[in-house]
Amino acid sequence: MKRSCRIVSALALIVAYLSLLAGCGSGGGAGTTSQTSLSQPSTYSISGTVMEGGTALPGVTVTLTAGGPGPQAVTNASGFYSFSGLPNGQYSVTPSAAGKSFTPTSYTVMINGADSPNNNFTAVPGYNVTGVVTVGTSTGPGLPGVTLTLTGASLAAPVTATSDANGNYSLGGIANGTYTVTAAAVGFVLAPSSIPVTVTSADAPGNSFIATPAYSVSGSVTLASPAGPLMDATLTVTGGPSLVTSVSATTDAGGNYSVSGLVNGIYNVTPSNQSQFNAQSHLLTLYTFTPPNQVVTVTSANVPGIDFVSTATTTNAYTVSGSITGGVISVPSGTFILGGVRVVLSSPTSTTSVTTTTDANGNYAFAGVPNGAYTLSVVNFTTGHCPSPILYTFSPVSQSITVSGADLPVSTFAENVGREGCSIPI
Repeated sequence: MKRSCRIVSALALIVAYLSLLAGCGSGGGAGTTSQTSLSQPSTYSISGTVMEGGTALPGVTVTLTAGGPGPQAVTNASGFYSFSGLPNGQYSVTPSAAGKSFTPTSYTVMINGADSPNNNFTAVPGYNVTGVVTVGTSTGPGLPGVTLTLTGASLAAPVTATSDANGNYSLGGIANGTYTVTAAAVGFVLAPSSIPVTVTSADAPGNSFIATPAYSVSGSVTLASPAGPLMDATLTVTGGPSLVTSVSATTDAGGNYSVSGLVNGIYNVTPSNQSQFNAQSHLLTLYTFTPPNQVVTVTSANVPGIDFVSTATTTNAYTVSGSITGGVISVPSGTFILGGVRVVLSSPTSTTSVTTTTDANGNYAFAGVPNGAYTLSVVNFTTGHCPSPILYTFSPVSQSITVSGADLPVSTFAENVGREGCSIPI
C-alpha cells in the first residue's frame, strides 16, 4: 500500500512540474520564455478539364507559365489536369496536342487566396495547311530548310514548320479560320511574299511558293580628302525584277556596304549622304559622289566591288525661321490650327524644295540654308467635309527672302480660317 502511494506521489510531482513549465511559457515579463509558431505560406491550385465532343480527352499537355516557361501537366483518363503548390499571382494556362486546336487557346488565371478550378478547354479538330516550295518554277526541284510561318487572329502564337528534303511542308492542328502563310529562306527570294489561307472544316493544301536564288551587290565608299572610309553613307538600289520598291544599305565604320536579296537582273546603285550643318560655325558640309551612280547586272552570282568616292565641300549656311500666327476667323466656332502646318522653302535656281512642319506653337525653322534668294510658302489645308468643310489659308501667300551672311528669324505668316466651297451630288 505504501508503494502505490509513492508512485502516485511521483506522478503528481511530474504533472505539477509540467504545469509549472506551461505556466512559465504562457506568461510575460522577466524570467519567462516564449514559444513561436512557424507557419508555411499558403499555396493553392489551378485545375480544369479538357473535352472533345463531350468526351474527356486524355494525353493533352497543359503548360503553366508565370512570366516565363513553367511546369507542365498531362490530362488523365478523365481529361483532368491540376497544378498545385502555387502562391498568389497571375498565371497563364495553355493546352497543346498534336492535330488539335483548343477553345479558348489559353486562360489567364489570377490566384488570390483561393484555388482556381474549372479552367476548362474544348478540343476541336485541327486541320493541315500544306504546300511545297520549289526553286525557279512550280515544277522545279523542292527546296528544303525553308521556314513557313502561319499567323492569324485566332492563334495564340504563330505556327511554324520547315520544308522537308522535297520542299513539302505541313502546318498542323489548325482550327477553322482565316490565316496568312509566309516563307523565308536565306539566299532566296520567295514568291508570292505571302498566301492568305481559309480553313473551313478541311485541310488546306496547295499553298506553294517559288524560290528564286538571290545575290548581293557590295562595295565601299571612301572620302577623297581626307582619305578614309565614309561611314553612314546610304546606298540605294532600284530596278530589277524583284524590287517593287527600292532597297538600301548603310556603310559601316569601314565604309563597306552590302545589299542582298537581289535576283538576276539589272539594277541601279546610287550613293547619298546627309548634309551636316554646324549652327555655331554656320558651316554646311555637302557630299558629292564619283560616279553619281552605277548600273549593275546580277547574273547568278554576287557582285562585289561597286565602289564610290565622296568629296566633301563646305559652305556658309544659316537658319531661316518664323511662325504661323492667328489671322482672321470668318466662320462660326472656327479655331486656329497652328501645329503641323507645312512650310515650303524653294529656290529659283533649283527644281527641288524643302518642307518642314510647325511645332505645337506654330514655330518652324530651316537649318543649313546657304546664302541666296528663296521663296517661302505655306500649304493650305482643309478640315471636315461637305457640306461644311473649313479652309485654312495663309497671308501672305508667299514671301521672297534673301539669306546673306546671317540667320533670318522673322518670316511670319497669318492663318485665316474660312469656309471651303464644295458641291454635293443630288
